[in-house]
Amino acid sequence: MVQNISIQNVVARNAFDGVVVTVCRVPVRRVAVDGTTARMLGGEQKADGFDVPEKERRIRGHMFGTLPGFGFYARHADGLTLTNVHTRWRTDARPAMCSTT
Repeated sequence: MVQNISIQNVVARNAFDGVVVTVCRVPVRRVAVDGTTARMLGGEQKADGFDVPEKERRIRGHMFGTLPGFGFYARHADGLTLTNVHTRWRTDARPAMCSTT
């Protein structure tokens, strides 16, 4: 289990992915994101499903491909808190945030 994570005062510009909270097949508990601004490239014309593959052996940027939410994506997360969080994007068919189990 991964728990008690704090992410503060992060600014991302021209990002492909927003904030991604996931550990493959392991619960993530009590994650707080505060004072974050994400300027996303966006531009996806369609919103695909929530079938994001687990990637146990590869960890790298944009490793999951196009995510179902453009600003925030959380999986296996319990107790995610977002405070003073701002996103900016071009037109995008996906929701700003999604969470799956």
